[in-house]
Amino acid sequence: MNDLNVNKEFEKEGRIKDFISQNKRLVVLLAILAVVIIVGISVNVWVNNANKVAEEELIIPEADIIEDQIAEILPKTERTVEGDELTTSPGSIPKDPFMGPMVLLGVITGGRDDNIAIIKSGNTTYVVKEGEQILDYWNLKAVNGDSAVLESDERETMLKLSGMAINSESTSATTSNTVSLDVRNADVRDVLSALAIKLNANVIYTEKPTNITLKVENVTSVRALEMVAQNLGYSYARQSGLYVVGSSNKLHSDFFNQMVLTRFNLIFIEAEIVEPLIGRLSLPVKSIRIPTNQQAIWIQGTPQAILKMQELINAIDRPENADDEEISLAYRSIWTNVISPSRVTELLSDAGMDVENYVILGSRLLVFDKDLFSRWEEIETLVRELDNMNASEYRVFAFALKNTVARDAAERLDQFDYEGVKTITFNYPQFGQEILVICPPHLESQVYSSLVSLDGNRKKIKAPITSATGENAKSMLTAKRTLLSELTDVSVKDMYLSENLSGDRDAPHYVLWIEETPDKIQYLNEMILRFDEK
Repeated sequence: MNDLNVNKEFEKEGRIKDFISQNKRLVVLLAILAVVIIVGISVNVWVNNANKVAEEELIIPEADIIEDQIAEILPKTERTVEGDELTTSPGSIPKDPFMGPMVLLGVITGGRDDNIAIIKSGNTTYVVKEGEQILDYWNLKAVNGDSAVLESDERETMLKLSGMAINSESTSATTSNTVSLDVRNADVRDVLSALAIKLNANVIYTEKPTNITLKVENVTSVRALEMVAQNLGYSYARQSGLYVVGSSNKLHSDFFNQMVLTRFNLIFIEAEIVEPLIGRLSLPVKSIRIPTNQQAIWIQGTPQAILKMQELINAIDRPENADDEEISLAYRSIWTNVISPSRVTELLSDAGMDVENYVILGSRLLVFDKDLFSRWEEIETLVRELDNMNASEYRVFAFALKNTVARDAAERLDQFDYEGVKTITFNYPQFGQEILVICPPHLESQVYSSLVSLDGNRKKIKAPITSATGENAKSMLTAKRTLLSELTDVSVKDMYLSENLSGDRDAPHYVLWIEETPDKIQYLNEMILRFDEK
């Protein structure tokens, strides 16, 4: 029996060998298929595991978790409350106190800047200084101890503080160095925004929104901020021009080196445009954006890095960039070695070139004001001059000339031999009539007076400015006279064409002459030289 089973096994093995020898190609294909199936199963398992890991790494925090961690950068001069019972669409916010609710929630008076009012209309709160406009209709005329006066072209109205008044902690009058604050059930973020404006600083608020009622008088702005924080059981920390308000357990000694999460709401641009710019500028922050909400971006970084992000958002989230898909390229850079970039903005403002939208990254100034791009060569020239001296001891001003060109004014001013005075002229100084002056403060009025004298009206003289000979000489000079009049403020009637001076009809010679000041004649001669260039 055993021998029979053995014979059957040998017989089966023989058939298998015969099958393999007769179907070698098929066997090879089956083997390859088996290997592919095994590899496919392995890859599928690996991909599934990788997807699970990726999903875990890319999970966006839920809304309530984000709200618990988020911090706000202040000041914000206009803030819309989401989910408010009075929520209205932007177009339906009441623009007239007589037609809808407008409530005065707080005032801050005194100090070195204009008085400030906190006004709520509908679901939007405004932190506004005297002289500023809200709702495209009302101008804040005055802020007093418990009221604010608004005016329009047609009428004037007064808002009184709402809620019950409480006793203040001081009764002394405010001075130029102190402020008085009276807020009634106002959002602490609006109160801190008003104080940030008074301090000319930024405030980071790390806690959940809450309302506050408080009245203090005749205290410094810093003391007022401290009292607001203490009223809510919070503390504050300070580093340079940055204040942080929050609970004591958050404001530990190493807070300014810790990461803070902040939400930035965008109005005119989308988050997908902001993200590439962050990398391009090498800002030390991380960003989170939700594809379904392109009008918000979450940024994580140190408080100082968050402030730089705030500067960037303020510089680019503007109406003119609403349809600009190439916004990442729409800026210009200046590097400084001696003076600070902030000093550069001050000096450019003195020179009549206000820089409004900019970001400072170390010694680099990024400018986003597109209307300055056409003058960028002038700006770079000015900064190069300023960056080679102690610009903190110098003033810069622009002088608009009327009768003299920039080249001549600069050369003549140099003859006064003022110590430490420099002038800058721009392209085509033989035609331009604007000059920049850099000078010590004590010489500014003298230099200005000298320029006024140099640019004064001079006695007119008669002089030829060009001539022509030949068959078409007269028509040539007539055309030049017309063009000169179009390019300058000299009338055609003030330029005269002579008779034929050659006496030869076949080769006539004519002269174009004028009665004007010497400077004006030289100016016209420069124009003619450019006409004749080939």
